[in-house]
Amino acid sequence: YVRNQQGKSPDGQSEFILVNNYKELEQALKKKNTLIGIVTIEGGHVLGTGTEATDKMSKDAIINKLTEHISTIKKWEFPPFVMNLSHHFWNHLAGHAKSFKRPINNIINQNKGKNKGITEAGWHVIRELLSTKNGKRILIDTKHMSAAARKEYYAFIGNHNYVNPEHKIPVISSHTCANGFKTIDSSIAKADMIVKTRKTRLFKWSINISDEEANIIHDSEGLIGIMVDKGNLGGIDAVTEITKETDMLKQRKLFTQLFLDNVFQLVKAVGKKSGWNMIAFGSDFDGSITHMDPYPTSVELPLLQQDLIAYLEKKEYQKDLWFDYTPKEIIDKIFYKNAMDFYKKFFV
Repeated sequence: YVRNQQGKSPDGQSEFILVNNYKELEQALKKKNTLIGIVTIEGGHVLGTGTEATDKMSKDAIINKLTEHISTIKKWEFPPFVMNLSHHFWNHLAGHAKSFKRPINNIINQNKGKNKGITEAGWHVIRELLSTKNGKRILIDTKHMSAAARKEYYAFIGNHNYVNPEHKIPVISSHTCANGFKTIDSSIAKADMIVKTRKTRLFKWSINISDEEANIIHDSEGLIGIMVDKGNLGGIDAVTEITKETDMLKQRKLFTQLFLDNVFQLVKAVGKKSGWNMIAFGSDFDGSITHMDPYPTSVELPLLQQDLIAYLEKKEYQKDLWFDYTPKEIIDKIFYKNAMDFYKKFFV
């Protein structure tokens, strides 16, 4: 469906194209009024697991099904660059993190498989996706994986990168925030309930990433996309106070600071200039998010970009963590430069 949408718009003034590698991306960026697509998939359930039918299948039958479907995907004209192993629900591959709050979680039950680790089928999918012997490598996006599953995946990638320092596999969390915990274990010491994050500055649930994870992603030469979901950026009371602000200019500044607090938490965890190389912009506007009120759509992203630069310049906010970058350089890295550097290195 997405492939077939390529071409000129009805008025002939703009165009949509898909690209398969960094070289094609570079060429596409030279065109005017062009929307460029890089295929990704959010959730391993698309491979055909996570249903009642899968519950009844043997392990061998599931493995064969997964192998066949991954082979098919890798033969596409535009195979995915990145794929999430997990999403909101159990998919027989890996446990997922709790993602829904009230009132949604009163209606939708996420309990099956929640917080579990990676299954045998999941490890098969990971190896098949990352393999370059069956087609192009498809990188794994860790967003939505449970903390337990992420720990297992980090260990796997860490071993690979230790043995293959010249051919690292990067860890990606495409749309997330910081939870402020020092370690993964401390982030799951308490269950993900409202009380855990009611009076906190950052959103403390384990779906967000800890300082330990920031270092793991940094060391893998990976990428962290900061999302603009106010419900994931801040604690319950902190976000409530911001949304009560009726002066829109003040509210913009408050949301700007909250976004930056997440960014600085991760950069501080790494503690050196290269920490800025892993931060990107991962809006999640295509998801069911509660956007920051002054920035409801992509149309307002230039405004957010300007607000972030202005806030850093006027407040000299957390200047000790700038590591000699200017505010514009910092925000340019977040909004596009780090992503482009990542594509240049890994989108081959």
